[in-house]
Amino acid sequence: MISVLFASTIMCVLFWGVFFIKKTREIPVYSKPELAVFYGMTRLMPVFMLTEITGQVIRNAVWDLIILVILGVYISKNKSKNRRSCVYALYLFQPAAILSITCGTDLYMAFILLGIVAAGAFDIFYVQKKGGSLLAFLPEYTTLNIGAAVLFAAVKLNSENGISAMHIVSFAIFAAAVTMFILRLAKGRIKLNFRNSDNEKTENCGCLNKKGNPLTWKDFLAMGLLTAAFSVMIFLGLGSSSAPQTSYILNQDSNQIVFDFGRETKLTTMYVHLTCESDAEFIFAVPDADGSQWTALGGKKLIESPFRWNVVPIDTTVTKLALILNSPRAYITEIVCFNSDGNVVQPVNASDYSTIFDEQTTFPPNDSYYYRTFFDEVYHARTAYEFIHGLPIYEATHPPLGKSIISLGIRMFGMTPFGWRFMCAVCGILIVPLMYLFAHKMFGNTLSASFTTLLTVTEFMHLALSSIATLDIIIALFILLMFYFMYGFAKCLNLNGSLKIQLVWLLLCGISTGLAIATKWTGFYAVLGIAVIFFASLIQKNDGINKLVKKKDYLLKLGLSCCVFFIVIPLTIYVLSYIPFQQTFKGYGLAEIAYENSKFMLSYHADTVFDHMYSSEWYEWLIDRVPLTSAHTTVSDGQASIIVTMGNPVILWLGLAAFAHQIYLWRCKKCANAQFLVIAYLAMLLPWLFIHRTVFIYQYFADILILAPMMCNSVNHIRHSKKAMAVISVLSAGVFAMFYPILSGINVSADYVNTFLEWLPTWTFSA
Repeated sequence: MISVLFASTIMCVLFWGVFFIKKTREIPVYSKPELAVFYGMTRLMPVFMLTEITGQVIRNAVWDLIILVILGVYISKNKSKNRRSCVYALYLFQPAAILSITCGTDLYMAFILLGIVAAGAFDIFYVQKKGGSLLAFLPEYTTLNIGAAVLFAAVKLNSENGISAMHIVSFAIFAAAVTMFILRLAKGRIKLNFRNSDNEKTENCGCLNKKGNPLTWKDFLAMGLLTAAFSVMIFLGLGSSSAPQTSYILNQDSNQIVFDFGRETKLTTMYVHLTCESDAEFIFAVPDADGSQWTALGGKKLIESPFRWNVVPIDTTVTKLALILNSPRAYITEIVCFNSDGNVVQPVNASDYSTIFDEQTTFPPNDSYYYRTFFDEVYHARTAYEFIHGLPIYEATHPPLGKSIISLGIRMFGMTPFGWRFMCAVCGILIVPLMYLFAHKMFGNTLSASFTTLLTVTEFMHLALSSIATLDIIIALFILLMFYFMYGFAKCLNLNGSLKIQLVWLLLCGISTGLAIATKWTGFYAVLGIAVIFFASLIQKNDGINKLVKKKDYLLKLGLSCCVFFIVIPLTIYVLSYIPFQQTFKGYGLAEIAYENSKFMLSYHADTVFDHMYSSEWYEWLIDRVPLTSAHTTVSDGQASIIVTMGNPVILWLGLAAFAHQIYLWRCKKCANAQFLVIAYLAMLLPWLFIHRTVFIYQYFADILILAPMMCNSVNHIRHSKKAMAVISVLSAGVFAMFYPILSGINVSADYVNTFLEWLPTWTFSA
C-alpha cells in the first residue's frame, strides 16, 4: 500500500507539474502511444506492485475501464484531438482512481463514476451553453484530486477510527476546491485561458546533433587526476595483504587433533581461522588426571565464518586440549591461543600440525574489516576461492561471472582481504574514466565532464562498493558501459554516421549486455532501458514509424545484426560464464548447468523475504532514509572502524530535483539528453517497484550513477551554470570529506559520528 501510494504520488506530481508548465503556452498534445503508456503506468503498474492481486482489485480495474469507455464516448464528439487526448490524460493521472483500483472498494469506484457523470451533465447543461470548457476548471479539478488522495491516505493509514490530522487537511483542501469553483462561476471565468492549438510547439536543444569537442590534453589531465584521486582513496585502506594460506583438513576419517602444552596452562581464548567450510561444529575436550577419560568443555561450539578469526572462549587450565570435528569437513588454516596473561602460547607438539601454527604473525591487532570478510563477502569471496580450487560451490544465487572476476585478484595476491577486493576496486576505478568519457560525449566540453566525474568520485556508495568483494560495483561498471555504448549509437545515428560505425557501437553494447547479465540479473533492467532508447532513437530520427519502415535494407541489416549482438552474444557469454561450475557438476553440459542454475536463482529470489534491520524499500532509497552499516568494530575506547553503504545526500537530494527537471527538459524542451537519462534512470528503478523480496540501498547504485549526468544536464540549462557547478562541487566534496571516515573504515571517534554524521533519525552508524 505504501509503495503504491508513493509511486502514484510521484507520477502524479511529475505529470501535473509538466502539464501546468505547458498549459501556459498551449494545450499539450498526447499521442495514442503516450496515452497507452500512461494507462500502463497508472493502471497496470500499480496493480502489479501489489503483493496479492485480489478479486476486488480486478473488479475495480474493470470498473475503471468502463469509466474510460464512457469518457471516450462522451468526448468523441469534440473536434479537437488535443482536448480529447488531454481529457484522457487528466483522468488517467487522477490519484483517487489509481488508489481506488489498488486498494479501494466498489463504493470508491462508484463515487468516481458519479463524479464523471456529474461533470458531463454540468458540461452539457451549463458550460457549453455559456461557450466555455470544462478544462477551464483545471485548478479546481487538481485541488479536488489532491484532497481525494489525502483523504484516501488518511483512511488507509489511520489505524484508529477517529479523525486524524490528515482527515482535517483533506477536508480543508475540499473546502478550498469548492470555494474556487464558486468564485469561478460567480466571475464567469469558464472559458479557456490558453491556446487551443493542435500543433504542439516546443523547443529542441538538438544535443544529439552536436559533434562536440574532441578530447584534449586538458581532458586527459582532468580524467587522470580524478582517477588517481579515487584510486588513492580506494587502495589506502583496501585490506590486509596478509592472511593464513595453508590449511589442515579434518574429515570423518580424521576428525580430531590433540594439542599438548607440556604443562598446565590457563587458556582464556582461542582464535580459529577457517577457509571455505563455514558452520563447522567442534567439541573441545580435556583429559582427566590419568588421561583415560576426556571431558567436553561445555557444549558443541559452532564456528560460522570463513576467512576470519573466529573467537572461541576456553577459560580453562589445560595440559592437553582436543578438538573433535562434529561436521563432515573443516579446513583449519590457523589457530592462535592466548593464556591468562594475554600472551600467545603454542603447544609443544605444534610441529605435528605445522600448517596450523606456521602463520602466527598473520593474527591481526583487531577484528576490523581490514583483516577479514564482512557482509556479503562471506558469499562472493568464498565462492571465488572455490572456483579456483575446484571445490563445491557455496553461492549460486547469482550468475558466476562476477565471482570469476573476483577470483583474478585472489590468483594474483592470495586469499587475503586485499586479494579478494582487488578486482572490485579496479572496477570501481574504471567507472571514473568511463563516466568522464560518457559525460564528454554527452555534453561535449571539459567543464561538464569534470563536474559529472567529480560527483561520481565523491559519491559515497561508489567508494563503499569499490572496497568490498561483492557483485554490485562490477554490474554497475557493465551497466554504465551498456548505456555509454547505446548513447554512442544514438549520437552516431543522429549525426548520420555510417551503418558500420553504428554497428560497432551496438556490438560493444551487446558485449557489455552479456557481461552484465552474466554478473547479476539486474543487467536485464538495463536491457529494457537500452531497448527503449534504441527504438525511440530510430523512430525519432526518421520522423515516425511510417518513414522508418520504408528503409527495408537498412532495417534488415540492423535487425539481423541486433539479433546477433543482443541475443547470440549475451547468451553465449552467459553460458560460458558457467565454466567454473563444471568442476563440481561433472557429467553435465554447460548449457544444462546454466539452465538449471537459472531456474534455481529464479525460485530463490522469489522467496527471499526476511527481516533485516537495514533493509529498505525503493522509495526510501530516493532520500537515503536507511543506510546499510556493513561493518562495525570497536578498536579502542571511543574509537571504531565503521563502513556504511549510503548515497551522498547532496547527490541524492539534488538528484531528485534534477530528475524532475529532466522530465521538464524532455517534455517541454525536447532535450534528447534528458530523454536518454530519464529512460536510463527509470529502467533501473521501476523494476524494483514490483519486487517484494528483501532489498537494500546498494541496489540503487546504478541509478545513482545516472544522477550525476542528470545534475550536469540540469545545470547546463540554467543561468550562471559555472557558479552552480562550483557550489555543488564544493558541497559534494565537503560532505564526502565529512563522511569519509565511515565510508573507508578508518578509525573514527564515536562522538564525532553521533554528533556530526547522524543527520536523520534513521541514520544510526555507531553501536
